[in-house]
Amino acid sequence: QMLQQSADIYKLVYTAGSLADNLTVYRLIETARQRGIRYVIHAMGKEGQLSRIIGALQGNEFSYVSLNASTQTAEGQLTLNAARNIFFLHEKSEKTRLIGLLGYPVEQSSGWQLHNRLLHRKKQESPQPFTDFIYVNFPAADFEHFWESWEPRVSGLSITLPHKTKIISRLDFPAKSVEVSGVCNTAIKRNGKWWGFNTDLMAIYEVLQPHKDLLQEGLLIYGAGATSRSAIAAMQELGVQNIFIACRDEAKGFRLAEDFRIEYLPESEWLQQQL
Repeated sequence: QMLQQSADIYKLVYTAGSLADNLTVYRLIETARQRGIRYVIHAMGKEGQLSRIIGALQGNEFSYVSLNASTQTAEGQLTLNAARNIFFLHEKSEKTRLIGLLGYPVEQSSGWQLHNRLLHRKKQESPQPFTDFIYVNFPAADFEHFWESWEPRVSGLSITLPHKTKIISRLDFPAKSVEVSGVCNTAIKRNGKWWGFNTDLMAIYEVLQPHKDLLQEGLLIYGAGATSRSAIAAMQELGVQNIFIACRDEAKGFRLAEDFRIEYLPESEWLQQQL
């Protein structure tokens, strides 16, 4: 209906109610390109912020931003500082690859501020042509739905709760760090294949390796989440023998202890000893 009227630029803005609604931008822009028109296409609302970034990458004639957070004219609008000095949208193009943090919830994460700046610095310092990336948050409660919808569009993921174990079945090449821990927090797509790593395990191992002799007396790990699995696997790689697990959920604690063949300590037992 809009195309029945002659215009220099066609603006189509809708409201997003979920992460999946941001994919609509790709389909609308594909239609606009087929018609040979200039366009501005994105979604409004908190759930639609990603569409503004995608639209900028995919050829929007311009992007709406606010001078600062207090002067937003629509929810989900980026600030001028975020657009220029964190995402560097004015330097991006259709060739920019999409990567980011997958989890739920992820609102508390500010890793996108660090990763985009590091990627920009790497690009500036590289003497060779540099594959450009942009790092965003993917707040996805349902892993399977996210994977089916977004996998063709993304080139790499940081993975946090509750998806650190769910993604393993989708990996083509899980690293040893993933196999021994049953946890994956980093996945990279290379030539259409997914490689998975557990960088938590790698970091714990590297930090504690010079002090492994101090750990031989025994080690108590509190909690039964993905990071605990990584810590236990790292300790076993270091040759630590006396590893104990304790947590509030005894059922989860027992299962974790059985998985790694270590001893579970009921909270009442170890807490009383400490007191």
